[in-house]
Amino acid sequence: MMLKQLVAGKRLRRRFITTFLTYHQPGDKRDILILSSPRSGSTWLMELLYTQPRMKYVDEPLAKNVLDSLNILPIRTRWAYVNLGVGEQHIIKRYFKSDRQIKYFGPWDIFDENYNFFTNRRVIKVIRANALIEWFSDELDMDIVYLLRHPIAQSLSCIQRGHHCRIIDYLRDDQFIKAHVNEKQVRLIRQVLESGTDLEKFVTEWCLDNLVPLKFRKKHDVLILTYEELVLRPEAVVELLCDRLNLVDRGRMLERISTPSKVTDSSTEQTKVAIEAGERRFLIEKWRENTSEFEERRAFEILQQFDIQAYRFGSCLPNDSVLNFHE
Repeated sequence: MMLKQLVAGKRLRRRFITTFLTYHQPGDKRDILILSSPRSGSTWLMELLYTQPRMKYVDEPLAKNVLDSLNILPIRTRWAYVNLGVGEQHIIKRYFKSDRQIKYFGPWDIFDENYNFFTNRRVIKVIRANALIEWFSDELDMDIVYLLRHPIAQSLSCIQRGHHCRIIDYLRDDQFIKAHVNEKQVRLIRQVLESGTDLEKFVTEWCLDNLVPLKFRKKHDVLILTYEELVLRPEAVVELLCDRLNLVDRGRMLERISTPSKVTDSSTEQTKVAIEAGERRFLIEKWRENTSEFEERRAFEILQQFDIQAYRFGSCLPNDSVLNFHE
C-alpha cells in the first residue's frame, strides 16, 4: 500500500509540474470530446487525435481517485456519472470549458513526440459518463465522438484488469431508472447482481452504460465509432475523423494507428504484438478464446432484454446501425 501511495504521489507531482510548462489558448476549431466505456479503445483513439498540430489531450478529467486527490471540484465525485444535479451542471460546464483546472489531466510526457508547449485545441476523453451525452451535446460546444466496443470483449477486458462492476450506481439513481429502464429490466438487473456471473454483471453494466447514447435522438450531431471499425478499417476511419473533426495531418494519424497505447499500460503484450504486426482480426476475435457458446448466448439475452441491437449473437462485428462503412 505504501508503494502504491508513493507512486500515486509522484504521478500527481508530475501532473502539477507539467501544467506550468504548457500554454493553452483556444483556437477557431472546436474541442473534441470522446465518450466511451472503460476498455473500449478510448485511450488509443485519444492518442490518435493527439497527433494533430497544437493538440493537447485531457485524460479522464472526471476520474474519482484523481479528483479526490487534487480536491479541485466542489462536487460529489463518483466512478460513474449517471446524472448531474443543477449545481453540479454549472460546475462541470465551467470545468470543461476552461483549461484552468482540467489541465491537470494531461498531457504529462514532455518527451512525447506529439507534446506541444503551445496548444489551441483539446481532445478530452471521458469514460463512465455516456448517460450524460445529451447534456454534453447541449451544454458544451464540442465535437463529440461516441466510441463503443463489443460487449463481451469489453467486459472480459474489464474483468481481466480487475475493474469493479458499477451496476449499483445506475440502479440507485431513481431519475435514470425512471427515464430509461422498465420494471422487467430492473428485475433483471437485481437478478444479475444477486446471482449472475462476472461476465453477466459486466455485460449488464455495458448495457446500462450504453443504453442512452445508442438511443440518443441527436445522433446526427455525434460521430458514432466502433472499436471494430477502428481496428479493421483504420485508413477509412482516419479519413472519416479528418472530415468530421476538421483534422489536417492524416499521415501522422495513420502512423499512430498501428502503435499500441503509450499513455497507459492498458494493452497486454499479446495485443501489442498483434497491433504492431497488423493482425487486425485477432484484436476483435480474441475474446472467443475465453467464452463458451452458452456464455455468449446468455450475454446476448441480456442485450435483448434492453432492446440493444448494436451487436448480435454469433458475430464479432457491429450491426449496420452503428457502422460507418458497409461491405
